[in-house]
Amino acid sequence: MKRPPILALLAVLTLALSGCGTAKIDVTTTVVSPEEAEQHLTMRADGMIGQAMGERLTPEDVEKDGWKATIQKSGEVVTLDMVRKSGLREAWDMPESLSGEGKKPDVDVAVTDGLLSRDYRLVMKIPPTGMPADLGDGQLLNGQQQQQLQEMLAQAFKITWTVTLPGDITDTNADRKNGTNSGSWDLTLDRLQAGMEVRIASREMKNLLPFAAGGGGILLVLLLTGYAFMSSRRHGAEEPAIPTAGPAATAALPAPEDEPSATALAPGEPPPASPAGETPAGG
Repeated sequence: MKRPPILALLAVLTLALSGCGTAKIDVTTTVVSPEEAEQHLTMRADGMIGQAMGERLTPEDVEKDGWKATIQKSGEVVTLDMVRKSGLREAWDMPESLSGEGKKPDVDVAVTDGLLSRDYRLVMKIPPTGMPADLGDGQLLNGQQQQQLQEMLAQAFKITWTVTLPGDITDTNADRKNGTNSGSWDLTLDRLQAGMEVRIASREMKNLLPFAAGGGGILLVLLLTGYAFMSSRRHGAEEPAIPTAGPAATAALPAPEDEPSATALAPGEPPPASPAGETPAGG
């Protein structure tokens, strides 16, 4: 016999137990690389709901599509822990046991590589989710029971989904941002019934050290050498040129030191005496 998905099981238990207890589901999706993502789902139910789920729920109900599950039971508290690693696109598929058959979201995942950065973008449209029409055994719910079930689930049932991407978030419609690279949404009953869109994008700066240490190091050296050469040419062009000939060259040369000049003699004045041992000119 095919078992109902967890959401339907919770609905049945909530109705049957008149809201005695709560059930909380936390889904975490962490993108590790463009090829890999890690997912972690934890569900904790307490009160009479937890006690009843502990009696009915088995790992076989949820271990599909690569999920690994463990169940812990303690009195009226039951904890379901599920993990898996998957490709990037598969990471946005909710487990069939949670979403039910035929209710897969419309997912658009894009990874764009640039020279210095890598951009991630996720847009997921969750289709409307209706209330279960039966108790899983063919017993139909009437209108009053469905209304009662909806009110009880709104109080007892909570889902939080957190997405973490590499880099820093550049766009999101998350209810909360957790740091610079993570966002969380509250998947309330009203939202799930109406359908909703989850959107998040980030930009990751690439690590250029391996590039510089490898073949890129040669290119880096060439670029630095070219920059140094152009800088030296530019500084050299700014120094004034020294002329080598012509009037400008003469003007550019430093003026010679002044030499003592002969003193002019008045008419009839004898020339000054010469130092000993020297003969006056013209003598």
